Amino acid sequence: MGSAVGISEDSGRSWEFRSVTAVAAPPELIRTAFPTSGAGIMLRRGPHAGRLLQPYCGWFHADGRDGDAPGTGERPAGGEVVRSYVLFSDDRGESWQRGAPVGEDMDETTIAELSDGRVMLNSRDHARGGHRRIAVSADGGQSWEDRGGDDQFVDPGNNAQLASRWPDAPAADPRARELLFSNAHDRFARIRGTLSASHDDGETWHEVLVFEPGPLDYSVVQALDDGAIGLLWEVEAREIRFARIPAEQLPRA
Repeated sequence: MGSAVGISEDSGRSWEFRSVTAVAAPPELIRTAFPTSGAGIMLRRGPHAGRLLQPYCGWFHADGRDGDAPGTGERPAGGEVVRSYVLFSDDRGESWQRGAPVGEDMDETTIAELSDGRVMLNSRDHARGGHRRIAVSADGGQSWEDRGGDDQFVDPGNNAQLASRWPDAPAADPRARELLFSNAHDRFARIRGTLSASHDDGETWHEVLVFEPGPLDYSVVQALDDGAIGLLWEVEAREIRFARIPAEQLPRA
C-alpha cells in the first residue's frame, strides 16, 4: 500500500501529492502499512515543538523487528508482526522520517501529546484480546516505551480515538494534562460508544458519557475551538452521526 503527502496552498481548491512510501514502508522491513484513522498531530510543548506526527500501522517481517535494518536470521514463511510507529517531520512536512516500531499486535493506533511534550499511542489490539495497547515516547516519536495492554481500556478490537482536550494549553496549565478517548466499550462486541476522560496525562480514566448505546464502528473525538468537543461515529456501516457537546455539559472528575 502506497503513502502520499498532499499539500494545498489555496484552501483546498487544488492539491499536490508526493509519495513517501519509501520512508513509510520500505519493502525489506515491512510487507504493508497504512496511516491509521483519526488524526495526526503537531507537537506544541517540549524540545520537539512544531514536529508533525502521523501514526502508522505496519506488518513487519519477523527478521527485521528493530525497524532499522533487516535482521540476519532466516524469516519463517509468512512470519510477521503487527507494530505501530509514526512518521515525523521537523520542516512542516517537506521531508519525513520513520520512527522505531513498537509493540506486538499494535494495530490501528491513535496519538496525543502529553503535558510535558511526551507522546502517547493508544492502539487497537490486533489479537482482539479485549483491551487497548499503550506506548509512550519521550523523544517525539523516534523511540517508544511499550506499556503493553491496559485493562482500563475495554475494547473489542475496533478503531477508537485518543485526543488532547486542550491542545494549545501551555505545559504548566492543568488543562494540558486532560485527554479524551472515544471507543466501543465492550470486550467482545462493537457496541456502547463511550467517551472517557483523563486529567493526569492518561494515567487514570473515567467514563464521561455513552454517546451510542447500540452498535457502532469507528469513532473520532476532537476538541473544538470554543471549548466544546465534537464526536463523529459510524453506525453499522450505514450511517455517520455527529454530536457537538458544549463545554458546560462535560462533567469533570
